[in-house]
Amino acid sequence: PLRQDVRRNFPFAGIVFEEYAGTVTLSTQTSERLVPANEGIAFPLGTMDTFTTYGGPANLLEAANTIGLPLYARQHLDPKGRWIDLMTEASILPVNKRPRIAIRLHSSN
Repeated sequence: PLRQDVRRNFPFAGIVFEEYAGTVTLSTQTSERLVPANEGIAFPLGTMDTFTTYGGPANLLEAANTIGLPLYARQHLDPKGRWIDLMTEASILPVNKRPRIAIRLHSSN
């Protein structure tokens, strides 16, 4: 049964350890891991009012200086009526409102 689970995670002592390989491209065009190698972050699941998300305004003139929405969708009709171009945008910021519950983990390897 465990052989069939190909995700990079495993349970140990009531904690599920899961690999996270997220990266971000910096303005220098270099890539950086969001969680450094041999480190991790632990946080409890099922807590009340801990995590939330905020939406930022879209990159549209009409959305400047407004409160952001979770999703923006626009459609542009081809002048000759041949097609409709759909544009969607979401600028979501996830926030841990109780950062002290997150614990930094280090590998002994």
